[in-house]
Amino acid sequence: MGTMLKLCLPTTRGAAYAAALSLGMAATISPAAFAQSAAKPKAMVELYTSQGCSSCPPADAYLRKLANRDDLIALTFSVDYWDHIGWKDTLARPKNAKRQYAYAKRKPGGDNRVYTPQMIVNGIACAVGSHEAKVEAEIARTIALLADARVALSARLDNGTIEIEAGAATHEAHTSGSIWVAAVTKAIDVAIQRGENEGRKITYANVVRDFTTVAFWSGTADRYLVPLDKLEASDADFYVVVLQSSANGAVLAAVDVGR
Repeated sequence: MGTMLKLCLPTTRGAAYAAALSLGMAATISPAAFAQSAAKPKAMVELYTSQGCSSCPPADAYLRKLANRDDLIALTFSVDYWDHIGWKDTLARPKNAKRQYAYAKRKPGGDNRVYTPQMIVNGIACAVGSHEAKVEAEIARTIALLADARVALSARLDNGTIEIEAGAATHEAHTSGSIWVAAVTKAIDVAIQRGENEGRKITYANVVRDFTTVAFWSGTADRYLVPLDKLEASDADFYVVVLQSSANGAVLAAVDVGR
């Protein structure tokens, strides 16, 4: 019999996440000014992890494998709510934990818990981040579930700006949503000196350094310009553009840019 996995569960519920305010940087551009990229929208997996959580390293290793796949986008969101137990996470941002609490409020897959390591799959399912079989099953299930709701999305980099083109809604249940952009660093090595993972050196893959909502999508096709200097991440290796439904947080489209 294998050992039982210990989940790191917060002892208190934080305030529910309030969606990031639009920074007023989205601007419609003419079709002639936009050369559509060939990027195909991908499935998305988000890992919520902490350097202070002893049950997280296996999930971090699994995320590294997912990060190499071409059929999905795998992102690491480091959280800060375990900083009080001996080690302050060097990659955590408070907004990452707020995003995780927002998912709990939506109850993806019927689960309203917040813990590490947790993976959110396509915005509508969750699983323990180190339970690979469960995560793979949720990837396949949610891809099939959202097949008729996917929205065309493409993006490209041009002179310090991300140009985004979002298509029209394809399903009556998903006719509005938000477009957000994440600045991502491919790999960061961290030597953990205290806490539950003391003495370990862990490589974190596809680390989200910053993310922000850039536009409201009304279900109609549109184009947007997003200046990169609006993202607080000078060390980003690439960017991810995501369209999520207002109805239930489902990821209707996700593409990477500059990868």
